[in-house]
Order: sequence, then C-alpha cells, then structure tokens
Amino acid sequence: MSKRRDLKLSEYGISRYRYRELYYWCLQYPKWGITDRRRKIVEDALRRALKEIYNGSRMDSLFVDILSSVTREDITYDHLYMRHSIPCSRSTYRRIRRLFFFLLDQEKRD
Repeated sequence: MSKRRDLKLSEYGISRYRYRELYYWCLQYPKWGITDRRRKIVEDALRRALKEIYNGSRMDSLFVDILSSVTREDITYDHLYMRHSIPCSRSTYRRIRRLFFFLLDQEKRD
C-alpha cells in the first residue's frame, strides 16, 4: 500500500485483511467496463453511505470526489481539499469512507 493507512473498521466487524481485500478490489474500478455489475456495486454502496451521513446539496460533487478517493490510490483528503475544495470536513470524509467499506462488505457477502 502507499502512504495511506488502513481504516479502523473493527466497529463494523471488518478485519484489517478484509478491508485490504475490499480496498484493492475498488482499485480495479477504472478497468471495469461501464456496464460491469461491479461498478454498480461500488457506486450504490457509496450513494447509500453519502445519503446516510451527508444528505446535503453538494452530494453529487462529493460523490465524484469520494468515488475517485476509493478507486484511486493517489487521491487523499488533502488532495481533494486543495484541488477540488471538497465540501466536507476530514472527519465527515472518514466517516463516509468507513460506512462505504462497511456497505460494500455487506453487498459483496450477499
């Protein structure tokens, strides 16, 4: 992994190794075709996480920013804050990511 630290997902019942599996699975997102079912799984999990935590007016732009963050290794909160003026705090960003990986884990288990 890069400089990015593992998320602490023990409160969601996800081990460090399961998180890494999900993380590396998401990094393959850019290689999947537009109609690939896996893209829909990732996007739906992110939409659900955003709706639950951040039901604001800028949800569409936040969706794009966080999607790039979970599907690319080089995109961090600092990058999004400096380059894209992400409309949420660092703690909200982390909560959304944690919930996203929890929901993604549920989707993949079903």
